[in-house]
Amino acid sequence: YEIDPMQKDYISVFGEVYINEINRRVLLQATQQGQQESTAVQKSLETTKQTAASLNQALELQDQQRVQQEQQVLERDTDVLVQTVGASVGLINGLNQAMGYEDDSETAAIEDLLNDIDQNSQSTSSEIDETQNVAAEKQRLTQLESDLDELDNLLQEFQTIDPDILIRPFRSEPKSIASMELRPSDFFAPAVIALLMQHLVVTFAALSVVTERRSGTMELFRISPISPIETLISKYLSYMILGSLLTAILTIVVVFGLGVPMLGPWGLYALIMAALIFTSLGMGFVISLIAQTDSQAVQYSMILLLTSVFFSGAFIGLHLLQGPVKVVSWAIPATYGIRLLQDIMLRGYLANPLLLTSLTAIGVGFFVLAWVLMRRAMAQA
Repeated sequence: YEIDPMQKDYISVFGEVYINEINRRVLLQATQQGQQESTAVQKSLETTKQTAASLNQALELQDQQRVQQEQQVLERDTDVLVQTVGASVGLINGLNQAMGYEDDSETAAIEDLLNDIDQNSQSTSSEIDETQNVAAEKQRLTQLESDLDELDNLLQEFQTIDPDILIRPFRSEPKSIASMELRPSDFFAPAVIALLMQHLVVTFAALSVVTERRSGTMELFRISPISPIETLISKYLSYMILGSLLTAILTIVVVFGLGVPMLGPWGLYALIMAALIFTSLGMGFVISLIAQTDSQAVQYSMILLLTSVFFSGAFIGLHLLQGPVKVVSWAIPATYGIRLLQDIMLRGYLANPLLLTSLTAIGVGFFVLAWVLMRRAMAQA
């Protein structure tokens, strides 16, 4: 049996869509049949209208015997008319309710009119023996003729309406306002760039101080005239250059090799990548100054990578995460990098400049922390 929740949801949605389409086709056939049967109702409707006209003429002549005869004929004709039309309309409404379609406005008007015709027909069946009753009978008969004319118009309209519109009056037609149609690979490309560059830069920086401590280079730094801040800045500059080269290579492959669009200015893209590399270097140097061995530094870097994959919004939207987890998410440089790169590459503009400011501020915070740890490490070397 299936245990993958994605597959289970897919099967459920697919089954629902498939069954809805079958229901729609069944209802479509029933509606088409009802429209075809409604053409046969025209003859019964014309007969009923002629009977009503004859009854009206008999009322004008005040021929009591003829009036009673015409009343009986009219009652019979209207019964046949109501039953014939009501059967088709009732079938369509029954299928609508059984299949979950709530909109029956087209057939509801016909049903209401049939009820009025039936009531007026029953009212004209009473015996007429006074002038006042004759006047009231004429008024009801006039209303009946008006209802018959309206029913004739509704039936003609019912026959001309597309059956697909009757059973599905509304449909959704989403339109994207984006400047271009994006592929799934285009959407995930900025996330891959941000995650990959963060991991590479963090790993390089995390191994730098650990390796120097193990080889004894930190002792040379301590006795040399180089201060901790100068040592840290030199490391930042060297790895910034290396990260920039890797970014250029990766960008060329993604944009020109894979065809991912770059809709925004290249200068702003370079500024975002510089801020991402700067912040990632700070995290890497902090890890390197905390870790005691190379394996620890690599493990810390991998933990950061896994955290970034799950909580940076690369594959799981941040709106799906709960409160405490979001705090972790917004402490990861890739979270900012992904959104900024998506804005520049896929939207063509910077939607939220505050993200770039926040990313740089986090980088400055890690720089200060790395400087404090570097001073302590050089003092203890």
